[in-house]
Amino acid sequence: MAAATTIIQALMHDDTPFDFFGSAPPPPPASGKKSLAASAVAAKRSPLQREFDRLTGQIEERQALLAAWQQQPAVILQKYHAELEPVLRQLTDVQKSLVVQLDALLTSPPKGLRMTARRRGALTDCLLDLIDNVMAHGADDTLIDIHDRHSDTPMVEIEKEDEAEREAEIIELFRQIGEAGIERRADESHEAFVERAQARLFDALDAEERREEAQRQKRADKRSAKKNAKHAKTPPPSGNDDDAASPRPALLRALYRKLASSMHPDREFDADEKLRKTEAMQGLNTAYQNRDLLSLLKLHNRTLQSDPVADTLAEDTLREYNALLKTQLKSLESTIARAIEDATPPAIAMLHGRIKRPEQLEQLVDADIRKMARTVETVRITVRDLDNPKLRANVINELVEMAEERRMLDAFDEIAGDYFR
Repeated sequence: MAAATTIIQALMHDDTPFDFFGSAPPPPPASGKKSLAASAVAAKRSPLQREFDRLTGQIEERQALLAAWQQQPAVILQKYHAELEPVLRQLTDVQKSLVVQLDALLTSPPKGLRMTARRRGALTDCLLDLIDNVMAHGADDTLIDIHDRHSDTPMVEIEKEDEAEREAEIIELFRQIGEAGIERRADESHEAFVERAQARLFDALDAEERREEAQRQKRADKRSAKKNAKHAKTPPPSGNDDDAASPRPALLRALYRKLASSMHPDREFDADEKLRKTEAMQGLNTAYQNRDLLSLLKLHNRTLQSDPVADTLAEDTLREYNALLKTQLKSLESTIARAIEDATPPAIAMLHGRIKRPEQLEQLVDADIRKMARTVETVRITVRDLDNPKLRANVINELVEMAEERRMLDAFDEIAGDYFR
């Protein structure tokens, strides 16, 4: 598919600005008839022509935007491996160092350091929070030992409780969406159960999205068919008519057959030209299968420039072309929305909502990397200052204040959650 897209883009490329009704006409055709662009220069543009121009311009913009979004997963993945992963490793290392320091302070406080109950409780909370953060990136036996030394509940029991809660949430989620019957098998690990549940959930959500898209398309097709029938002063097509699936698919089919007749490789004897037309035909087939009217018209303009396209665009035909372009534009919008969702990391989507432009996503990822790098430096300074007897007490007091503030926020969140539940 990517190769076909590249081919069709190459076919559509022209150093001369392309405009179906613009002021950059190709050479006059030998037949003496006015070309597509020449017709536009000679006559005042009608409302339908202006609508056609607007729709084709919007589709070109959306196609460029879609291509940019489809490149984003690779861009973000490259940033992750090249920039984010090293910072994450640094953060994990300095957090481990801080955990070891806090464990030593709580287990064997240095001479002269007053370890009050308030300090001990706050530093213990800080230590356990740090262990949770680090353990999220992988198990560590040293950290588990330190955790169990300072926690009332062993790590293994906490993990069992977390797994049970997670599984209960998954079962409840399936019940809410009408997908009952998901249970953890007796011989199945927690990780395998979660992976299986996620795969089934994604399948269910994809099926629901396809159903909703089909319903939206059906409603749009009905509206378009009624609108076309009104313009033609004829009744709308019956539900059994295959042509009701989109506004005048016969127009697309006729344009496709005309191009296929001109571009078909079986009529070529030159090997190089036959190869070129074979690749071009693949691009043509892709455009037709995707109902990409704009690409078909561009291919028509490029391969059949001597054919007076504008002279054949009667008002009714142009109106129906516009209806097809509107359908193509709506489909592009839906595809772009899915591409944005696929490219945007969940954490960024949760904080910032829907991202409109690819460069905005890159800026947010860069901002997260810079923020994490600053966190690494802050933790590194904390580790350094805790080793300094002159600065240790001040650092401990800051950690105590941070831990108490977090405790208050957690309590507030719990109260708010109970209130709104």
